[in-house]
Amino acid sequence: MPLRLEVRQQPYHCEFRLSWGEGQQLPPVSLPQPPVVLEAYQQWQQAYLTFYRSFRGRVVGVGNLSDVEDRRAQLVQAEAALLTEFHNWLRNPSLDDLRRQIAHLARECSVQAATQAESKPSLTLFLTCHPIELERLPWEAWEIGQELGTVTTIRIARSPDQIRANPLKQTRLGRNRVLVVLGDDTGLDFKADREAIKGLAAIADIHFLGWQPGQDSTALLTQITQAIIDPQGWDVLLFAGHSNEATPKGGELAVAPNLTLTLNELAPSLSIAQQHGLQFALFNSCSGLTIARTLIDLGFNQVAVMREPIHNRVAQEFLVQFLRRLGQYQDVHEALIAASQTLRLEKNLTFPSSALIPSLFCRPGQPLFRFRKFGWREWLRQLRPTRQQTLGLAGLVGLSLLLPVQGVLLEQRMWSQALYRRLSGQVAATEPPFPVTIVQIDEESILKAGISVPNPMDRTYLAALVDQLRQRQARVVGIDYVLDRPAQDPADDQAIATSIQRSVEQGTWLVLASIRGNQPEWSSSLPEINFPSPPPNWSLSADIAAHSPYFSLVDPWAEPTQTPLPFSYLLALAAELEVDSAAEAPRPTLRSQSPLITQAITYLESDQTSHTEQISPRSRYHPITVLAYWLRQMWLQPVIDYSLPPDQVYQTLPAWQLLEKTTATPLSLNNQIVILAPGGYGEAGIVPGQDNFDLPAAVRHWRFWQADGNTSLTIFTGGEAHAYMVHHLLTQHLIVPLPDLWMIGVAAIAGQTTVLVLRRQPITRRAGYLWVLGATTAYGIASLQLYVSAALLIPWLLPSLTFWVYALPVVNSLKTNPKYPLVD
Repeated sequence: MPLRLEVRQQPYHCEFRLSWGEGQQLPPVSLPQPPVVLEAYQQWQQAYLTFYRSFRGRVVGVGNLSDVEDRRAQLVQAEAALLTEFHNWLRNPSLDDLRRQIAHLARECSVQAATQAESKPSLTLFLTCHPIELERLPWEAWEIGQELGTVTTIRIARSPDQIRANPLKQTRLGRNRVLVVLGDDTGLDFKADREAIKGLAAIADIHFLGWQPGQDSTALLTQITQAIIDPQGWDVLLFAGHSNEATPKGGELAVAPNLTLTLNELAPSLSIAQQHGLQFALFNSCSGLTIARTLIDLGFNQVAVMREPIHNRVAQEFLVQFLRRLGQYQDVHEALIAASQTLRLEKNLTFPSSALIPSLFCRPGQPLFRFRKFGWREWLRQLRPTRQQTLGLAGLVGLSLLLPVQGVLLEQRMWSQALYRRLSGQVAATEPPFPVTIVQIDEESILKAGISVPNPMDRTYLAALVDQLRQRQARVVGIDYVLDRPAQDPADDQAIATSIQRSVEQGTWLVLASIRGNQPEWSSSLPEINFPSPPPNWSLSADIAAHSPYFSLVDPWAEPTQTPLPFSYLLALAAELEVDSAAEAPRPTLRSQSPLITQAITYLESDQTSHTEQISPRSRYHPITVLAYWLRQMWLQPVIDYSLPPDQVYQTLPAWQLLEKTTATPLSLNNQIVILAPGGYGEAGIVPGQDNFDLPAAVRHWRFWQADGNTSLTIFTGGEAHAYMVHHLLTQHLIVPLPDLWMIGVAAIAGQTTVLVLRRQPITRRAGYLWVLGATTAYGIASLQLYVSAALLIPWLLPSLTFWVYALPVVNSLKTNPKYPLVD
């Protein structure tokens, strides 16, 4: 609650007006003019000036602080006389109603503080005096709280009679910033000042600015004004040096030898600084009454000044004590009162009357400045985006959630990764323990075989291929054709059945295709043919769906006898079990009495070597991925690494070459995984053409470079996608992409942090652009390398755009030249 006391000198008396709250006031009270008090003040001022001799003003005389007991005694006596006459004047019975009202308000303040659990209730009395002769009196020494016997501490702050500027509407956020202007040091030593100010470095950024020998005066004035209007804003402006009242000019500061700067000249810059968040100024210099009045009129919330000339050592001692309290997060009024009490109680013998000099001018109704505690809450508060940043962030978040956009970005990232592998020489992939060979029934094979209708594929042709694989000792074979429906000619079904039985009798692991289609049940892997035992007992039924570029994952919650496992996973699992020499290891046999997949899982769960871990623990659904499906997202679902050259992942063999036994046909396919799959003919797939995918950009890149620019092959088959997945499972090379949405959040934090860093650094706009460009380039290179080294896909484009949304507006606001140098 603002409590105001206006003391105004009239022609024959002094008028006291007390007001508070929302327009409440007492009738004006008149006291006789205090000629005795003013005379006592002049005598005290003379004794004060005589004792200290030299000040943070111009040298008045010659002398030091030793051997002056007589002057000390004179000053102490003059102070006592001044305070006695001053208090006697204020104890006039005419002020009884005023004192009673203040006591009543103090009691109300105590009650309110008790309800709010405040241990030290206080009430601030804003004092306005006119003319300046009354303002020079030591009103801070008026111990009105003790006179009234109140529990509440009554603090006196000064307020000028003229305040025209609007108050500060929004304070700065972020780390505290202090601008220190060191003026003309003639006869002064700022070493102690610097040390005291640097003590705040733990809680504030300290920027020193001052005259340097040989510096041009125009350049110095430009630096001062440019520093004051820094768009990052300041919390505190601190001036140390020589100053004087210079009433018509609003106060005068000596910023260099023979160079002064008036407050009227600085007013435009100070107004801008106030709009940027500057709340408090401390002028640790001489005769600052006019300076304080001018700054409060410009819109400052609080200004601390010395009303009289001040000795250099006294100013330094006050600064040390004042800043120590500020560093303890006390408000400026508490800090000033505590520093003054230290001068009065602990330094009075050395610096008599110095406690009467400091004064705090305030704008009533505004919060007292104190340094912000910069903890995690403040850090989070700084991260709040602006309106423009929010719009940009919302747009990028929306894009990151669109699956088509994700697909385009992933496609281009794979291409970039392939290019990076080639340029960096990191092409060689981990050699799989079982090479993968794709026997492709391509267009040429169909023509050579005279097949007129390749969908469904001729069963006798498939049987011939299975026989050839058996003859070449292929031990793990996956057939990427659905054989659930009977052929038109039963002889065709018998042919494929005979070939399959012969392969199983040889011990071949067969992985047969199954699909769900539009029905909830999965299709059978073979038509109804009389086998010695059901096909699931000696073959593995697999889900052949390929969701390129995403990996086909194992559902750990599904029952494998009811829900087929992915085609690539079963091929890798069969290869692992094939080379297992343990007697307990399952083997495909036509006389098996239980499903082969059940035998395999039972064995693996009891096996100490755990082949499931050898294949890859990432081959199973992550809980976050399952949750993301509800949001129609693919978070953390591994992707197929098309950045690896195809010739390091698999080999292709046209079906016609296998049947004709050309020189290109391998004599043995033992210890290999063979995938019998369509080779790109137009009718391939359950629905004609369904098995043919657009060629991934990364694979196109490798085909271009490995075929000397020939890119005639533009189709990528499902069999090739399965081959990549088998390779990744066997080499534990599953690339996990971090969601764009997550990295946008990280980039937003990094961008806002960068904004805070850039605002603290006096760098040029060009340097800012280079900094932002360098950061995003380094991030891009790091993400490319982490993909290769850690199998982690960290998105680049959308996070980088997010970073730019935050950083570029700040960089654009930087000057083309450095704003000002820092003085260490």
